Amino acid sequence: MGKRVVLLVVFCLPFFLISCSFKAAKLTQATDKGIGPIKNLKLGPINLDLAKKGETLFQMHCTQCHHLNHRYVGPPLGKIATTARPEFIMNMILNPEGMTQKDPIAHKLLAKYLTQMSVKGITRKDARAILEYLRSVAEKNHSQK
Repeated sequence: MGKRVVLLVVFCLPFFLISCSFKAAKLTQATDKGIGPIKNLKLGPINLDLAKKGETLFQMHCTQCHHLNHRYVGPPLGKIATTARPEFIMNMILNPEGMTQKDPIAHKLLAKYLTQMSVKGITRKDARAILEYLRSVAEKNHSQK
């Protein structure tokens, strides 16, 4: 009977540890603001005019590597506004190299997708508009369920 308990513990322990580390990674993601110029961002209701501008900017700058609902060169972004802090999203847009070098979540994304995000000519206002578009997409996806 003693050997069975030891075998059970040895067999189950790795699955338990993986589960705990996965939960810790999700918690980190939910609280991480990233590395960059955006420290705090207060959001109100979605601004539809800003989201419309953000959609245009997303089409111009982001669709070469990102789709909304499936993996392309980079990760899908249709639900990113529900899984990442708004500061993290904007810092990733405004400071992608710094994020992948210094932020553990962004570093893991680079390791997974093997492509450094590079966005040129995006201002803080542009990044905010793209964020608003991604928020509107996430809300639309959520309301369709």
